[in-house]
Amino acid sequence: MNLFEVVMAPIVLEDVTKVYPDGTTAVRNIDLTVRSGEFMVLVGPSGCGKSTLLRMIAGLEETTSGSIVIGDRDVTAAAPRDRDVAMVFQNYALYPHMSVRDNLGFSLKVSRTPKAELRKRVDDVAAMLGLTEYLERKPGQLSGGQRQRVAMGRAIVRQPTVYLMDEPLSNLDAKLRVSMRAELTNLHKRLGVTTVYVTHDQVEAMTLGQRVAVIEDGRVQQVAHPQELYRAPANVFVATFMGSPSMNVAQATVADGHLTFGQFTLPLSDAQQSAIAGRGTVVVGLRPEAFGTSGDGPTFVVDVAAVENLGTESHAFFGVDAPPLGLATHRVTDDAPSIVEQGSVFVARLQADDVVTSGQPLILTVDPQRMYLFDADTGIALLS
Repeated sequence: MNLFEVVMAPIVLEDVTKVYPDGTTAVRNIDLTVRSGEFMVLVGPSGCGKSTLLRMIAGLEETTSGSIVIGDRDVTAAAPRDRDVAMVFQNYALYPHMSVRDNLGFSLKVSRTPKAELRKRVDDVAAMLGLTEYLERKPGQLSGGQRQRVAMGRAIVRQPTVYLMDEPLSNLDAKLRVSMRAELTNLHKRLGVTTVYVTHDQVEAMTLGQRVAVIEDGRVQQVAHPQELYRAPANVFVATFMGSPSMNVAQATVADGHLTFGQFTLPLSDAQQSAIAGRGTVVVGLRPEAFGTSGDGPTFVVDVAAVENLGTESHAFFGVDAPPLGLATHRVTDDAPSIVEQGSVFVARLQADDVVTSGQPLILTVDPQRMYLFDADTGIALLS
């Protein structure tokens, strides 16, 4: 049961574009609908335009062209204060000289909310976020996670129709980010308010988003449920951006019902052959889990350049003598800096008990049915 009476509102962006005075286009003709009560994540690399898009929804950036509708109101030209949105920033933006109570209630005080109602709403939000015992402390006396809760509480207490969050967890350490993700998920379930959340971290996107919009170069590449993005990416960019470690990709040639890239030659099924009919070259993609040390698939020997042991699994990096695409790069440890010069870098996700040694050969099996195939020119998926 919600603590507040919340009015949920969809957000509809139609042909939204942002061009700065110097001619830089940050957002390009974006059409996007965020459903009422949905938790939508905007994800993409730094500089892709996702934060600019969020600031346009908030009214902190002017819209060059297109329209932004929140609920049943066109707010394209409306001032930020007239959009009924609350924003949570990366740097918390708390008033250091104010107590937690005063930080939480500041917007209500400015809007001249009656004192009794203000106190009740602040107390309710503090109880929801586990901040009751810290209400009289200053932000400097709190941990990073507690300060982030105050920043979120300051947004919640306003009871807006939309929450906008710009990388709110990026200043927290890895362990705290995990726990805060769980808290955010539970918080959204309790409040049910339409939320747009920006991050460059695809793990955050996968774990938080009910749907995720992947953005690159100011354009939406795909909008889907996280698992759909992983299992059926629309193009090479989405395929390589979503997933950790990312998908292995390389240029491959097609001949006689087989696909060849580097030392690998894999048979094509009838469906795969049909999908790439008439093409002599494609981009092949293989998730790290498509490789194994046992199984019925074709077997190959690779030279392991580096190994990352993660306890529950291990990642084996090896070179493939195929031209790298330049569309995605795998992180390679310092043990194997020369592997990039040899061609593409692939990684296999293996079981923790698989014996893998850096600098030694390794026999790998590959499941051809788990190949992804993309057009070599456009990068668009031909078969997922």
